[in-house]
Amino acid sequence: MLEKLEQEANYVAPGDSSDNQVYPSHLSPRQHTRVTQLVGNKCSVNCHLDGQAVTALWDTGAQVSIVSETFMHKQSLTRKLRNVEELLGVQGKIELKAANGTPIPYCGWIELSVRLNETQPDILVPFLVTKENIGPPIIGFNVIELIVKEANSISDDTETFVNAMKKSFGSCKGDKVQALIDVISANEPDDLCQVKCRKTDILIPKNQSIDVPCCANTGPINRTVPVLFEPIDNTELPSGLLLQEELKSIKQGNCSLINVKITNQTNHDIIFPGRTVVGHLQLVHSVTPIEVKLKEPKATTTNQHFDQTQSQECDNVSAENLPPVDLTGLNGEQLKQVKQLLYDERESFAKDDDDVGCIPELTMDLTMTSEKPVQKNYASIPRPLYPEVKGYIEDLLNRGFIKKLKSPYSSSVVCVRKKDGGMRLCVDYRELNRNT
Repeated sequence: MLEKLEQEANYVAPGDSSDNQVYPSHLSPRQHTRVTQLVGNKCSVNCHLDGQAVTALWDTGAQVSIVSETFMHKQSLTRKLRNVEELLGVQGKIELKAANGTPIPYCGWIELSVRLNETQPDILVPFLVTKENIGPPIIGFNVIELIVKEANSISDDTETFVNAMKKSFGSCKGDKVQALIDVISANEPDDLCQVKCRKTDILIPKNQSIDVPCCANTGPINRTVPVLFEPIDNTELPSGLLLQEELKSIKQGNCSLINVKITNQTNHDIIFPGRTVVGHLQLVHSVTPIEVKLKEPKATTTNQHFDQTQSQECDNVSAENLPPVDLTGLNGEQLKQVKQLLYDERESFAKDDDDVGCIPELTMDLTMTSEKPVQKNYASIPRPLYPEVKGYIEDLLNRGFIKKLKSPYSSSVVCVRKKDGGMRLCVDYRELNRNT
């Protein structure tokens, strides 16, 4: 039985934390290393599910609990499957995927009570249900974490709880169980680590942005993972310097070297002191690019060109073929002439909001006063505006007003709320204009 559990512990199931694309963010690298030293990435746990004694696998690298339909039938766990949408609190169909993009065949979720033994109180845990036979249930790190923290808050009899943990974690020695409880109970800071620049002072040229090499003592990292760099308050930096949030990657090891972009917004050079703390790193669970949905191109007709040399009488021209221009106040002859003019120039008018004109042969030459490209840092967008800004950008792309382009020039974009409540994105070209 023990050999079977060890084999199942090495099985990579859908949504399993053994997936190389999953980034555990509920534990710092130091915490995770300490936990795996004590119990491994997975270990067998004797517990009770809905009052039935079972042996489950505790996945220290996951925050999701999973049970198979096969196990439910075997244990006679009769529960009505509920929609995952209900668990996540959203409407509509949800397509669940692992971090590497592969589909996760979950058919719903159920709620089961979990406790270590008869003396411990029950906690209700949502379990995702999969059709794949994954063997015993997998419980996430957060389940044992909640049991430990609740026991610490409501019970003064520490020895009784430690004994219960020893019985549940039968493969662990007593001193390891106590150490595990201490690690789980410890309140670690939310930050992964501080980011500090190197020993030597650095010259930040005026009106420029440079990458400053900095050191981050992350603790043991076993593979490249993404992190979010968050700068310290600008009031703690030399006046005139600006740092922005950035998504970074840290490599395997205990210490990583990362480049932090620092912008000098003044008209004079600034000496940045060495060993200055510039910010801190936050763990990232996943990185999901925003999918901008482009509208499918409309079917084009073969009759797109008109012979502008042919003179056409507009006596029988309907109003649908003319641009929406107010013609009231014109007499018969004037009305005829204006209609003819509008009909002849009808291609100069937009038929609808999606009808955008284009003159490929029209180019503009900008004479720059400096060969150095104008580069301005982006302006942060408030998080509540993300969905609206995303929709606005999709609309601009679909209409052909903007297109993706790589250039050494960059100008910041700001969100502007119009009087009617609509959104407008404005580009700050002031710096570019000063160089033309």
